[in-house]
Amino acid sequence: MSEVRELVAGVPLTPFQRVAVAADFCSPFANASRDKGLAYINTDVTVYLHRAMVGDWVGFESVNHHATDGVAIGETWLYDREGPIGTATCAALAQKRLPPK
Repeated sequence: MSEVRELVAGVPLTPFQRVAVAADFCSPFANASRDKGLAYINTDVTVYLHRAMVGDWVGFESVNHHATDGVAIGETWLYDREGPIGTATCAALAQKRLPPK
């Protein structure tokens, strides 16, 4: 993904800001399922980078998801055009869905 909006008007995103904004997608990537969709609300995201990002695109690989009694954790590996840059981990809580009308 590549964010196209600025966080502050007139100020381009830094490489770190670009990764931090993208990392919010760790939870839907790791915790969504094909049959139930996204059944969790993102409560926390942690980003670990071993180097600065190069370019404007952040790639994700969802590598972990576990859930018990309404609490889920997930992990995605983060990439740029040159390869791995770090990980994003997330914690999430089950989302109560309203019955269809």
